[in-house]
Amino acid sequence: MASSLAVLVLVLAIVFSPHCGWALPLGSKHPTGMTEEQACRPAKVFHEPYSASFNESLVHHNDTGMAYVNELSAFMSQRMSDRLNDLAKQTSHSLMVVDGYEAPVFPVPQSYRTLRYEGRAISLTISSVSIDDLEAQLSNLADTAISVGFDWVAFVNSTKIELGVIPIKCHNVLDLAFLIDGSGSVGLEDFERTKDFVKQILSFYDIGENTTHASLTTFAGISLHKSTLEGYLDCPIDTQFRSDLMGCSCPRKSKCLGPSGTDTTPGCRKDTSGPTVHYFDFDCSTCACNGATYFAGGPSSQVNFDLNDYFNSTDMYAAIDGAPYPASGTHTSEGLKRIRTDVLIDTEGARSSQFGVPSVVIVLTDGQATIGYEPAEEAALLRDQGAVILAVGVGDYNLEQLYTMASEPVQNHTFTLASYAEVLDATNLLGGIICDGGTLDPDGDVDTSVDDDEVLYFQPACTESTDNMILVVTTHSGSVSVFVSFSTNVPGPLDFDFKDDSNSTVKLINVVRPTVGAQVFVAIMGHASPQSHFEMTVTCIAATTSSPSISSTVTTVTTTSSTTTTATTTTTTTTTTTTTTTTTTTTT
Repeated sequence: MASSLAVLVLVLAIVFSPHCGWALPLGSKHPTGMTEEQACRPAKVFHEPYSASFNESLVHHNDTGMAYVNELSAFMSQRMSDRLNDLAKQTSHSLMVVDGYEAPVFPVPQSYRTLRYEGRAISLTISSVSIDDLEAQLSNLADTAISVGFDWVAFVNSTKIELGVIPIKCHNVLDLAFLIDGSGSVGLEDFERTKDFVKQILSFYDIGENTTHASLTTFAGISLHKSTLEGYLDCPIDTQFRSDLMGCSCPRKSKCLGPSGTDTTPGCRKDTSGPTVHYFDFDCSTCACNGATYFAGGPSSQVNFDLNDYFNSTDMYAAIDGAPYPASGTHTSEGLKRIRTDVLIDTEGARSSQFGVPSVVIVLTDGQATIGYEPAEEAALLRDQGAVILAVGVGDYNLEQLYTMASEPVQNHTFTLASYAEVLDATNLLGGIICDGGTLDPDGDVDTSVDDDEVLYFQPACTESTDNMILVVTTHSGSVSVFVSFSTNVPGPLDFDFKDDSNSTVKLINVVRPTVGAQVFVAIMGHASPQSHFEMTVTCIAATTSSPSISSTVTTVTTTSSTTTTATTTTTTTTTTTTTTTTTTTTT
């Protein structure tokens, strides 16, 4: 079944303004054109003051040279605290946090999601300058905040600046397969930048035998089959066009298959003027080569390391640094094929989606594929295998080919950059998107575990997009909550259409799509240390039939453009196609 990595819906292309070292003008934001939530990833949870998750997730920032509007505003994420320390070192002004951590009000409104729930956003002002000089000094401070690495900076109010950061780590467990363009148009300098991009993305993840795994594959490939003479067509891929007009040569140690050629009949021939080389006439439509599939100079793709080769960052980064630059053509389809046949397989460390580990492929390319190596067919096979594909185009990219690679919806899985100089600026955003969007399309039952306060995301699908489904989540140890959404791929306590956070060991959820083809997203959050073990089964039901009557507590969810209304009654119900109904039962 096809998988989906739904990401920030509003972002069709990453637009980064280079940091130029001038004061940030009033009314400006960095990165340009992005909201705080887009740049820093949405808030997914909330921490009640001084609760266990509050104490574990937030630190008390206690800088003697800084003031705080209240006690709670001094609590923030570790990344926010580190960046604030860096900022304080770069200014002689006395700073004051005028707005920071925000305690949730219960029930938490779904329409209001703030990074302040997670201690990842603050408002900052300068307390040591006159009001007349405040705007100018805040403008300079905002520029300094960009230079020390805040992930979002906004100067939209003349009395303060807004600062935001991404989560410091992604704790979701993934199989990450990087496929990077090593063609001649990239150039050695930008190829090295690409490798730095891979390392920075990986720095967001816990690399280990039982956590995230990663692999690196390059694609390039020489294109000797291309015609070098006007008026002559190209030879087939994996052969060489002979400028002496003898025909199409096979690689050494490869034989020509087809009819034997004569002076008057096209077919296979041998060149014995040196080491024997098989070739065939230009107009032999039934001839082909059998054996070696590429010429000296390198294959179309190369696996630099597999998913089970390195389980620590130090060795993995060294392997990335050592990846050679292949140059030559852009054999994109061969790179995708190599990922499908040689990387995302059990023997090379790929883990089954049934155990809650998504396979995510990140393709980074700078141009369009060499003719004959277009990505559409191989990308479809890879997606059908269960992989999620995120396509990143740089410079002279072919947007149509990026779309043919990316998972659905394609505009949410496709990112573009003007040049390789912007690649490293994109890592914070892309690292977070990959983390949040690692949804699984379980082709069968799921039997896995989730860490305490961590979340696994699923996108169960049916053969027919109109089918409804019944989800059964059975907890074998620990405790889990279930969140279901028709709109976001990362449902949770702050964004859901339905939730079951009861203590029931069996949660049955009868999902009826609100519209034909609506996607269904499921999140399972753990609430026990170290892990909670659960199973999830998905049963598809044709939309034209009724589900069995179930004695249960029925929660009817009616979703409009602005509100979600919930009403609960105890009844015996039969699901129909005209009602969006979610059903839970408790096993006794």
